[in-house]
Amino acid sequence: MFRINSNLTPEQDAALTDYLRGAERLTRKQWHRLREAIDLLARSTVTFQGREYTFKWFYETCIDRQFADAFLQTLLTTTDVRQDAPRLQAATAREIAQWIRQQDFYQNGQAESRWLLIFCLYWWSAFALGYAFEVEIFRDLQAEGIEFACHDITNRNERLSPFDLTVLGLRGDVKYSTWFLTNENARLEGLDFFITRLYDETGARWLRVVLLTPIASELIGGETISASPAETVPALLDAVTAGVATLALIRYDDWKARVRLRQTSKGDNPNG
Repeated sequence: MFRINSNLTPEQDAALTDYLRGAERLTRKQWHRLREAIDLLARSTVTFQGREYTFKWFYETCIDRQFADAFLQTLLTTTDVRQDAPRLQAATAREIAQWIRQQDFYQNGQAESRWLLIFCLYWWSAFALGYAFEVEIFRDLQAEGIEFACHDITNRNERLSPFDLTVLGLRGDVKYSTWFLTNENARLEGLDFFITRLYDETGARWLRVVLLTPIASELIGGETISASPAETVPALLDAVTAGVATLALIRYDDWKARVRLRQTSKGDNPNG
């Protein structure tokens, strides 16, 4: 029923197990191994209802299509996304785990079954965290009086759109982390800015930042920080090898202030 990618190593298997025990305890090295393992498992297969699915296709077909819409609909009704999203995410994760364990292919104690379960829970967490952050950003922009247009995340076709929002006629995405910059399948072309987060190790806190292409940086004006120097932005070291070293970095609040100033002085339309 299962065909697992033969390149999966014992160290990667250990990272998968550690993730299931608690993602918050993983070290940076364990996260790296975990993501390697997830990439390998994406091409592994499971036979379900007489058809062979890659793990990636299984998640998209059987998990995303079954659980995503209800989660997003409920997420948009919450008054405090940061407080309520983790509870909603965890509740749905339990439903997903229960559903998987009820399927014929699942066997308690079987490594392959465990790997598929972890693969689905990993991508569910990434999905839920990403969209909760996106809703949080959209609500903040609206509260700050920033003019913007965004896709409707409750509409699946719009949810899969090439970009999440437009500001000053520029196309942008909201990303929960900068890991997307190291993904060989990263969707970067046709986008002008990325609203994301960086971890400030000195202050032991997460900072909201915006990464800008040269065109986006020039439009809002002012000083920005190059994303390539290791001594300035250590979290973006991999961005250089991903071919996006020209991205500039600015704090999210500073970016909002410059956008608001531009929109006020020029009367720019959010759709450009």
